[in-house]
This record gives sequence, C-alpha cells and structure tokens, in this order.
Amino acid sequence: MTIAELVEQLLDGWSERIEYAVSVPVHTQDCHDTIISLSIQEVRHYECDCPRRKELRAERRKQGALCTQLVEAGYSVPVTGGGPGGSKPGSRVPGNLLRPDEILSRLADVCEVWAYDATGGLEYQPAPINVRLRRAEQLLREMATWETDTDPDDARDTVRALHGIVRQARVFLGYDSTWTLIADTRCGECGGQLLVEREGAAEVRCEDCRASYPWQAWLELHETSGPRLVDTPAALIVAGLRNPSTLYSWASRGHVTRYGGAGNGNALWDVAELKARAEAVAGERKKKTERAPAPE
Repeated sequence: MTIAELVEQLLDGWSERIEYAVSVPVHTQDCHDTIISLSIQEVRHYECDCPRRKELRAERRKQGALCTQLVEAGYSVPVTGGGPGGSKPGSRVPGNLLRPDEILSRLADVCEVWAYDATGGLEYQPAPINVRLRRAEQLLREMATWETDTDPDDARDTVRALHGIVRQARVFLGYDSTWTLIADTRCGECGGQLLVEREGAAEVRCEDCRASYPWQAWLELHETSGPRLVDTPAALIVAGLRNPSTLYSWASRGHVTRYGGAGNGNALWDVAELKARAEAVAGERKKKTERAPAPE
C-alpha cells in the first residue's frame, strides 16, 4: 500500500468487498403454486418446510476511519463500522495486541518522526495525546501529498511503520485475523498448506481449498506428514499453554527441543515432545494433589 492508501484507511475510512452466505429455500412445485396464489401481505408471513441451500453473496461496504474507531474503542462505546460483519470488537483483547491508546500513540510517534526528518530536525514539544492526535492528522494529510517529494528510504520506512499500525488496528477492531503456517503439515483433502489463527485458534484451515479442521484434528495429519514441527502459536495449542515463555523454559531445561525457524527465524517445536512434556506435567500435578494432606 502507498502512504495515501494507508492515510485513507486511518482518517477517511475505506470501501471493501464483503462476502457472506445466505440461506435460500428451494421450493417444490406445490409450494411455488401456493406462493403465487397468495397476496403480497400473505407472502411476507408465509413459511414452508422446503429444503434450503446456501448461496454466497458479496457487496461493497463503507467502513469508518480506523483512528475514529480506535478512539471510540478506547472509550468503550460502539465502534463505527464495527468490523466486516457489522459486529463490535470483542471485549477481551488478545495478549499479543496493543490497546487502542497504544496504537494511537504509536501512530503519533511515526508522524512526529516523519515531520522531524521533513523539517530538518524541528522537534515537537511534549503534549497530551489528544493534541498529538490532532497534530498527527495534519501530518498524515501532508504525508499523503508529499510522498513523491520524500527521500525514498524515509518514505519506505514510513510506509512500513504505517502499514504495521493499520494492520494492528484492523486486527484489534475485528476486520482481519492473523494466520500463521503450520510447518511440514498438509491438508488431508488437497495436500495444501495448513494455517492456524494466532488470536484464538478454534480451527485449522487449508490455504488452498479452505477446508477446516477442529484444532485437535490436525494432530492426526502429523502422523503421516513427515517431520512433526509446528511454530510457537501452534505449539502453545498442542501443549495447552498460554505463555510462550513456558516453552522456552522447557527447552532450556532440556525437556523439549527448540528447532530453528523455517527461513523466518521463528522457533519450531516437535509435536510428540510437546505432548509428552504436557502429559508429564499433568502427571506431576496429579501426584502433588494426591500427596497433599486432606483438609481437617
């Protein structure tokens, strides 16, 4: 995305294509003849037991400005736009997401750094966040028009920083979800690469055919797919953990092996080792519970 496109999402909102499914009745001939004989008022209240099929529909929907939605979310009021399904963001913020005020503060930082470079080192005085945000809006408008006059390296860094902020805001507000690949595991339907959602993995999805599996089911696919290595988000699901630091603690003590990343520097973990360690920890807890003296 260009700076102008990112600024549009942040300040003015954007229009995007929304796909959804609707249930459509497949009327029998008798039911069709009955509907024809009814008045318009009667048709509105007519119900039948005909079979139904799902049809995919799509429409373009105007979404509100991300900055406005983040401010409203910070005050815990209904969010303008409310995500692709029209619903509000969840009240529980995932642990790997910033709060709305932190995202907005990062945005103000990026704008002030850009302005510092553009003005030859003119520093901005500390100010309350509402003042910084008003100043950031003005600077964003200037960024959108000055992009072609900006040093290529500075423009590239600014685009990268703004893109990260927009991405974080879209995930927090419910427009996007972040998915990560499960290493060396293939879909049982088409052989495609499997994905797991970082924010709350309730299922595993195929990148190619979009087939989905309950999160437990992909463990069975590992039995026939060669090396059983998964990245950290998927490893937490296997081991039943919430905090990745526990995984690294297990690795430092030699309970599990930490493998190098698949070209991106991220750690990979063996499913069998994770399951064995999780079972061992559960067994130790059970023994401690059994040894504990009964309350008098």
